[in-house]
Order: sequence, then C-alpha cells, then structure tokens
Amino acid sequence: MQKVICISERKNSSQIEVGNFYYISLTSICSDCDGEWYVNVYKEASTESVWVGRFNLNHFKSAV
Repeated sequence: MQKVICISERKNSSQIEVGNFYYISLTSICSDCDGEWYVNVYKEASTESVWVGRFNLNHFKSAV
C-alpha cells in the first residue's frame, strides 16, 4: 500500500477530498483503452479497511 494525498476531486462526487490522505493498492493499478490509469483507494493501509473506490491516478500524488 502506498500513502497518497488527494490533489483534485472527482466532479459531482464527495468520495475523495483535496488534502486528505488515502492509501492505494499498487497491485490494483491498471489502464483502460484510452490510456488512463486507475487504482483501488482505501482510507487506511490495510486492504480490510474501508474501500473508498476505484479512481484515476491523476487525482493523487505520493505522500512519501
């Protein structure tokens, strides 16, 4: 799990907020047919924690 900070919010959604820290599962990263990269996002470092959703990587930057 990689600790990240949200740098942009999704349109019409309050699932992630700018400035909040989240954790991404590096093994879940994949791309779509348009070349966009997506990842599973969690509230805590454990995958058993609250799953926030699957988001485009451009909403986050590394917090490490």
